[in-house]
Amino acid sequence: MAGIFNTNQIKKANTDAVRRVLRSGNGVTIAEIVQATHLSVPTVSRIIEEMVASGEVLNCPEEVATGGRRARQYRLNGAFRYILCVYFDRHQIWYNLCNAVGYSTEKGELPVEDYRHPELIDSLVRQMQQDYPALRAVSIGVPAWVINDELQVIHEYPGFDRVDFHTQIEQRYHLPCRVTNDLKAIAAGYYSSHFPDRRISLCCFYLSDSGPGAGLIVDGKLFPGMAGFAGEIGFIPVGDGKNVKKLLQSPDSTMAERTAAAAAATVALVSLLNPEYLLFCTHGDRLPPVRDIVAECRRLLPEKALPQFIETADYHTYFLKGLHSIALPLVIP
Repeated sequence: MAGIFNTNQIKKANTDAVRRVLRSGNGVTIAEIVQATHLSVPTVSRIIEEMVASGEVLNCPEEVATGGRRARQYRLNGAFRYILCVYFDRHQIWYNLCNAVGYSTEKGELPVEDYRHPELIDSLVRQMQQDYPALRAVSIGVPAWVINDELQVIHEYPGFDRVDFHTQIEQRYHLPCRVTNDLKAIAAGYYSSHFPDRRISLCCFYLSDSGPGAGLIVDGKLFPGMAGFAGEIGFIPVGDGKNVKKLLQSPDSTMAERTAAAAAATVALVSLLNPEYLLFCTHGDRLPPVRDIVAECRRLLPEKALPQFIETADYHTYFLKGLHSIALPLVIP
């Protein structure tokens, strides 16, 4: 049994290596895959044959290789499997149907006038499954505390409290479903977009309507914590009887107090995780000026311990990219 298990592990690792090379270009030859993976020609040829037979890989139009011989090229079949990525805010549901490669096939937004979000998402999944039989997974992002794909606390959306999308969608539509906190999805989206082949650590700091939070990537992996609570930096105590969330959201807080609170949360993240990168998501303009937060961090921390500070306002793009990357293992093991 141990030998079979090890053989399966080796085959999976080899197939994953071939997939990574196929993702890197629009068409690659077996020789190029062999060179990139250091696998043998028979091994790569066998894997490619199996992927072509399953429909995951397509033959590209042939082109002339060096010396006049015609080299057959291969590329991933984007239409092989689809992932439906969905997230919502107060008045909109955003969705993006994308293929396994990550290209968008259909995307849009649905206006929301009340709290019937669960029914709207259910009808969206049903329609997409009818229109795209190759739909294989659903990935939902929520501004909420999530434990094992189940919503725990979501005060702004009473109709969503403890809704179990994971179980409902799997039972009703026979589709695997992931449910992810918004900050964790954004961190995953930025990481997969900019560092797909590096095992770095990254923290994403964002202030939403419901409060501050952080998404954590540790050594190239999303880190939710034991109870999905990792990154809830709003609970960090600052000052006399106050915490980061109260100082950042209170209308009575001065800009200096808000900056100090944001810097305290950032210092905590740097001190505990010491990431290579710390990303400020400035969507909504709720955070104090990032330059002031960074200046305070430079005053409080040793220079050599500081991460590279970066910022983005592209909440929407990285949220959807993160939902795709989180669900990708459901359709491509």
